[in-house]
Amino acid sequence: MENSVKIYKFRSRKTDYNLKPWDYRTYQGEYVGLFLLIFFVMVVFFNWTSTHLGGVSLYERLKDGELQKILEVIFSSSLVAIFSSIKLVKPVQLTKISDVSEHFYYSDSKVANDEFHKDQQKKYVIDFKNQPKNSLFIVRPEDCKDKEDFYKPIQFNDNASILSWLIIGIAGSGKSVLLNRMYQEILSNGHKLIVHAPDSKARDMIVSSGYPCYVSAPWTTSSIYIDLAKTLDVDDMNLKNGLIDLVITSFFGYVDPNSSDAFFQNGAKFILTASLKKLCHKMPGQWTLEDWKNELISKSEIWQFKDLVDTYMPEAGFTISEDAEKMTASIIASIVPTLVSIGRLSNYYKQCRKAIDIRKWCLDQDKKQAIILCSDPQYEEVSKISIALFVNLITKFLLSSDREKVFNKNGVRVYQALDEYPNFGRNIDNNAWVTIINEGRKFGNSAIIVVQNTLQMVSIMKSQNAKHDAQKFIGSFHNQIMCQPSSEDGDHINKIIGEITWDDKEAQQTTDQSTGKTSVSYQHKARKEQIGFKRLQNDLGFEITTNSDGSKQKHGLNVAVRLFESKVTARLFIPFLNEFAKPYRDKFRDKIVNRDGKEFIKQGSKLTPLFYDEKVISITKRQEEYDYTERELKIKMDRLAKIDKDNIKEREKLEYEIEELQQLKLELGEEYLLEEGDSLTESLGDIALHNIDHTGLTSTLVQGLEIADSLTTQEFGKGEINVNMAGEEEVRKPSLFKKKKQYEMGD
Repeated sequence: MENSVKIYKFRSRKTDYNLKPWDYRTYQGEYVGLFLLIFFVMVVFFNWTSTHLGGVSLYERLKDGELQKILEVIFSSSLVAIFSSIKLVKPVQLTKISDVSEHFYYSDSKVANDEFHKDQQKKYVIDFKNQPKNSLFIVRPEDCKDKEDFYKPIQFNDNASILSWLIIGIAGSGKSVLLNRMYQEILSNGHKLIVHAPDSKARDMIVSSGYPCYVSAPWTTSSIYIDLAKTLDVDDMNLKNGLIDLVITSFFGYVDPNSSDAFFQNGAKFILTASLKKLCHKMPGQWTLEDWKNELISKSEIWQFKDLVDTYMPEAGFTISEDAEKMTASIIASIVPTLVSIGRLSNYYKQCRKAIDIRKWCLDQDKKQAIILCSDPQYEEVSKISIALFVNLITKFLLSSDREKVFNKNGVRVYQALDEYPNFGRNIDNNAWVTIINEGRKFGNSAIIVVQNTLQMVSIMKSQNAKHDAQKFIGSFHNQIMCQPSSEDGDHINKIIGEITWDDKEAQQTTDQSTGKTSVSYQHKARKEQIGFKRLQNDLGFEITTNSDGSKQKHGLNVAVRLFESKVTARLFIPFLNEFAKPYRDKFRDKIVNRDGKEFIKQGSKLTPLFYDEKVISITKRQEEYDYTERELKIKMDRLAKIDKDNIKEREKLEYEIEELQQLKLELGEEYLLEEGDSLTESLGDIALHNIDHTGLTSTLVQGLEIADSLTTQEFGKGEINVNMAGEEEVRKPSLFKKKKQYEMGD
């Protein structure tokens, strides 16, 4: 918004009754008084100069008739006095926020900045020269040098900085301007950061800064991912069951126990939980998402699902019944969307570069400072579940006793900054995650979530009292930041800023009937003002000035900030960040080299990229056809097993179709293996092809293809990665033996 406040200049106090108490004005008397004072000071100064340097005082010059010298002094003094009085007289108002007001809101960014820091200094240290540990120095003095007068340093005290933050603002209101500076400060203070970046800007900004980080964008080959099998392979059964529940929530979402379909939804979760427990029991630390998918689709009869649940979740066995086929069928049908998601994510995870141990990262055994969670509308479901897996599982480890010990030892905090939280909030266990806010401080945890409006939070609460639950969730955050708000945020604005009580000094004109002279008297009067979304939409947003040529220039963003334990909501100006983490990049700037427009850090013969390789994983038509053929083959083989032996005609027809599908699968499988480009994989495929029997699918084939698949998926990307510095594409070479990496992509 353009900073333009109307000022009534050079007023007579007798005309104050024409203005409102909150109007800005300057008075004639102040100009005249300052003019006379400065004029007198300048005359004294010239007299002293004339006496000590010229040997003759002004008085003696006057007696001698040197009028020209006297006029020069008068003229010079007058010019200085006029210029100084114009600069020194500041507009005033005849109103101020009453001391009894429940809330304090300052809309003038310069006044607000002063009041904001004065309020913090009542309890905490604010030091622009020696930054207190853990405080967030959002705008530094050097950012304000030689800039417009609305550029002011901003610091959040060290207590508020480690608490939770809620940032609200409509799309396009500039929330990222503040977020970028918060990211910079968190990393600069040596803390760890988990970021959800809804677009590539934040990702590219952090990666290019040089801070060591991981990037999760599972639709790209350079992405990291969580190895769920190893993460769930723990000895503590309470921890294991808790982690399994969080994995299920990440895929399935939260089930409201009071909803009309809660029975069927819970039944589906019980089946998913039982199948995951079976994999953890039968294949500890070894299973994949593909195994999980196959475990579920291998069951075609109700009794198979019942046996699964009775064995691994006997307490939920009553939900699956062969006597209630329709009910059970509805429960089983409820797992289908999740099954599809498991399959999709599996296809991408197979080709992602590296699995990380999130427990080690949470316990500071992994020195990567940031994890960047990406999303993309084109891969909405996959990104939503992947983000939820990270957020849910990390929460478990961030609230562990081991995490508390590590934090007490090294003081390194973990900040979660989750932009566009409602996009994946339905898949987050919010009851568990809110513990990060309520109890996370002693474990060294802090959280920042960003939403467009409060109604978005209502939409992710799956309960009959969704609005109440959303308000409770929002109320858990200690610090509140508001960019331009939505018209739906009236209730939230009332709680944060609310009603302001002003102490107005009202001017009233009175006339003396006997003399006819008029005079002005003043009286104090309390005034209530409700700060609504329209006022904030006008006050907040981008700061714009007009250049001499008439063009407009954006400088940054105005936001409203209210810190924990404060009654002050201040409109603060946050300038754009020209270069993210500049002090950190300066440390190795001389080692940065540019190759084909991309930056690398050169350390000896090794080049570490300062960018993220966005090569997208493509599921080829050949792979898709192979999957369809494999499924169709399994269905026909299951059908053949159920047909009576006496039904020769039907059996012969199915056997012929199965033989054709087997041959097609082998042809597609051979080409698929060749596409992977690994000689060992090709050899295993050839061995399998030479050992088929009358069914066309011997155990040797199955074992061979399973080994081949494991080499092209689980170990994919762990071998050597070479870079042709002439600009050719990177070549990925899976290997049985892990070799030294010459080129690391975000690892």
